Order: sequence, then C-alpha cells, then structure tokens
Amino acid sequence: MRTFLFILTGIVLIAGVVIALKTPETAPVQTSELTLTSYPWLWKHTKFANGNFMTPEKPGAFTVTFTIDGTVSGTTDCNSWGSMYTTSGETIRIKSMVSTQKYCETSQETAYFSQIGGADKFSFNAKGNLVIEIEIDSVGTVATMTYMPAGVQAVDDWLDSTDGAT
Repeated sequence: MRTFLFILTGIVLIAGVVIALKTPETAPVQTSELTLTSYPWLWKHTKFANGNFMTPEKPGAFTVTFTIDGTVSGTTDCNSWGSMYTTSGETIRIKSMVSTQKYCETSQETAYFSQIGGADKFSFNAKGNLVIEIEIDSVGTVATMTYMPAGVQAVDDWLDSTDGAT
C-alpha cells in the first residue's frame, strides 16, 4: 500500500509540473504575436544547407536578447556580447559586435559569432521558435539558426534540438 501511495504521489507531482509548464504565465504566445523582443532567446541549433547541425555543447549558455531601442546582447559559453541591430520587414542586420575578452579553450564562440554576425532574415516557426537565416559565405550559402524562448519550453523540446524543424 505504501508503494502504491508513493507512486501515486510521484505521478501527481509530475502532473503538477506539466500543468505549471502549460500555464499562461509560461506558455509561448501565438506565433503571430511574436516579435524579436518577446523573449530572451536560447540558441537551440544551426542547420546547414548540407543537412548537418551544430548544437551548443553547453545548452543554455548561448543567449540573445533584442530590445526595442535597437540594441542586442547575449552570452556565449565564454563571454558576454552586445551590438546594435536593424530590421526592415523580415530582414535583420546585426552590426559590429563587441564582447568581453575572456579566453576559453574549448568555446564554440568563434563559430557562433560568425553565424549570428551573418544574420539576414528572421521569422518564427510553428513551435514559437525564432529562426534566423544566415549567409555563411560570399556565394550566398544559407543556414538557419533556431532559438527557443528562454524559460518557456519543456525539457523534451530542448533535448530534441536537432529535430529538423527550423
């Protein structure tokens, strides 16, 4: 009987967590209502034209926050950074980025900066993720960086970061 009550209590606690994750305070807004400034964003992955993915080795370390005054800032697995950005329709440009200068031997920062610095277009997918299309070379090869809203996605969405949905 105690085992049954213990299991039942565990199920009720898990159900409570799931319900809490779905409450209006933490649930993403409708895709049509999303803007760059809706949330701080967590980098989920970059999908390249050849189908390969790059994902953060330290989930949650790479962030980007856009403000209505045209500033953008974020963190990497090593440093903090900032810049100015402009938009026109779905076009986005991130200007010269500055960052703190801490050295981290195994950081993905250089690759990340090169990607986000090539931001060209942005949109929001059906899951409420920010998708930034980037040009990665002079011949116009395109990749997409996908970001999820910070603090509102379920853990399984994070773990499924290379699901191919951009």
